[in-house]
Amino acid sequence: MRLELITTGSELLLGYTVNTHANYIAGKLAERGLRLIRQTTVGDDRGEMRIAIAEALSRSDIILITGGLGPTSDDFTRDVVAELLGRQFHRDESVAQKLTERYRKRGMRMPEQILIQAQVPDGATVLDNPNGTAPGLFLEHAGKQIYLLPGPPRELKPMFEKLDLPRRERLDCRVFKVARLPESIVEEKVAPVLKDLPALELGYCARMGEVEVRIIGDSLDEAERRIRARLAKVFSVARTTVSKKS
Repeated sequence: MRLELITTGSELLLGYTVNTHANYIAGKLAERGLRLIRQTTVGDDRGEMRIAIAEALSRSDIILITGGLGPTSDDFTRDVVAELLGRQFHRDESVAQKLTERYRKRGMRMPEQILIQAQVPDGATVLDNPNGTAPGLFLEHAGKQIYLLPGPPRELKPMFEKLDLPRRERLDCRVFKVARLPESIVEEKVAPVLKDLPALELGYCARMGEVEVRIIGDSLDEAERRIRARLAKVFSVARTTVSKKS
């Protein structure tokens, strides 16, 4: 199963706002035994958003899209997705009522534009947003699942927690930290002892004073044993620690 995340908003590309959604969503998916295959950020440009979503639909089974669901002129995620899927809009009276009641309780005048958030693509399921005005949306199309989620973290996170996403038994990932050795030498010694293990993803990340060796997949107990044996035998100066996520 292939999952993809698209975050929207020019503020993310201009450096005004730190994009924390990828870190949060990737971590939550890993807890379910799932992982993202790609994360893309697009600005407030209809053409670029259309391209990004169309490409995601062509290669992924589940697409998560954050942002662009509000009532202002730069909020058009809903429109782009509906256009790509060939869906018309209808007014969801329950959403309209909640919006009206929200403003009434606050003693505020509700701008007419707010009600654009009650426009729902045909066939979509509304995802309640008690922490903001923009509801989320869930759509199915040609066997694909598409989730439209609000951008503000205080709205997105509670909604994401309630999504009916699939769950696998686990996602095994172990990270070794090797001190005092350059990345290329660590790979030179580690990679050969793992080459015959099936379905194993191996990666390296150089950090200040150490190298992280990351393994994901099957046969991790055997991979860990081989890595420890090789590093202990060849590099008496190496210090290794390992963390596990499953």
